[in-house]
Amino acid sequence: MKNLDRSVFYGLIIALVFVVIGTFFLYESNETLDVVAEHLGVVGENIIAAPFPEYTIPGFDNVWASLALGMISTIIIFAVAYGIGKLIAKIRTKSVTS
Repeated sequence: MKNLDRSVFYGLIIALVFVVIGTFFLYESNETLDVVAEHLGVVGENIIAAPFPEYTIPGFDNVWASLALGMISTIIIFAVAYGIGKLIAKIRTKSVTS
């Protein structure tokens, strides 16, 4: 494995560890900004309606479903970013050699 590929792989593993930590340790925690706003008596107004009220997706109330969704999303984002990076590198080498 190339050095850069190894770094990307380790970055993905670290990101997945954070997904696991965030899912299990912060699953039932209150949103800090919401708590502070309530304490100060600040009322927010929506500019547009939220697609998922209260930061939840219907049907994903299970911690294991949230974990799976977080891991799959992280892998997809890494794959897309990695692919775009490889494509840009390929285009740059073509423009340098020609």
